[in-house]
Amino acid sequence: MNEIIYEAYNKEHKTEVISVLNECMEEGIDQTIFDWKHEDNVFGKSLGFIARDDEGIVGCNFFMIYTLMINGGPVKALRSCESAVMPRGRRKGIFSKLISMAHEKVDNNEYSLIFGTPNENSVNGFLKKGWKEIQPINYNIKPVLFSKKIDLKFGFDNFDSSINESPQSGYDNVSVLKSQEYFKWRFSVKTKRDYKIAFLKNSTENNHCIYKVKTIKGLRSLVVLEKSGRVEERNTLIKGILAHEKVFFVVDLEHSNKLGKTLSISLKTNNYRFVYYQPKLALDKWDLSLGDLEDIL
Repeated sequence: MNEIIYEAYNKEHKTEVISVLNECMEEGIDQTIFDWKHEDNVFGKSLGFIARDDEGIVGCNFFMIYTLMINGGPVKALRSCESAVMPRGRRKGIFSKLISMAHEKVDNNEYSLIFGTPNENSVNGFLKKGWKEIQPINYNIKPVLFSKKIDLKFGFDNFDSSINESPQSGYDNVSVLKSQEYFKWRFSVKTKRDYKIAFLKNSTENNHCIYKVKTIKGLRSLVVLEKSGRVEERNTLIKGILAHEKVFFVVDLEHSNKLGKTLSISLKTNNYRFVYYQPKLALDKWDLSLGDLEDIL
């Protein structure tokens, strides 16, 4: 293999990059998802870095633009997502170099930090580069009984009238800045996933639940991706969705309100590896949702 050249991604690389990602990633990615993720993102177009040899693109790494809330104010951040190195380029330091190119953006104060949810195969590569890991983020599956049907309204068309802006987390926590525009992008039909949103029909409060129904270990379950509102109304809303969907199990983050007793079941994956790069700060408190952690990101 000849000399490896590193450079910033541009649109001329798109077709070849998608080909590389599909060769290296188990699930792959098509152009619709690629464009939704890296070009349509409400926070801005992604940063990408590629490595080329004499045969073409041998590696790439992409970082989505995000706005996070830290100490009550917005900051610009990067989210590490697709990374791939072709078999002919492995064990050549390409992955490490591509990560270092993003580090420079933080070290030069262009962005405040980088974060990501790497899989078990790549997490050690980040940790060796000085990234910090917070405690694993666990989720649970819970059986929940509902007693009566609750009046709900459904549909993303209700955003404008029902959501002004997602309430932010505590002052000391790090969270994603979520607005109407964010939700409409994040749960767009372009994702090709069957996302649904429900609201309490007669409530004057700002409440919503974005969810999907998925079979996990043979159990048809309600996966809660985003939710807002007071605890009592939030729980009422989720129970109403269960009745509507005729589902008896809820999947939510471990720290969320207890709607029922956690079921003792071995899930294929019941935690996320969450890492971040910010050499000067310890950011141990993150307010995240399953929507923030979903594998499509």
